[in-house]
Amino acid sequence: MIHLFIEWCRNHQLDPHTVYHLAYPEQEKNSLLTEILEEVDQQAPLNIPDHTLLEVLQYFGNDELAFVIVDLIEKWSKQ
Repeated sequence: MIHLFIEWCRNHQLDPHTVYHLAYPEQEKNSLLTEILEEVDQQAPLNIPDHTLLEVLQYFGNDELAFVIVDLIEKWSKQ
């Protein structure tokens, strides 16, 4: 799930830590996110469709993060 989230952020030139912090502002920096981000940065990017990420986030109960992603997608569609 984290890998897909990171790839989606890379697809949209977003910092995963910044987006994650929008959903969970009270949490410390996510060390697992940092660890996986370092691994992913060394790999070729994957194209992750919006709906795929949203389904995975909701499946794993990351509703707050899914809401942030929906807000970002809606903002882009209005531009």
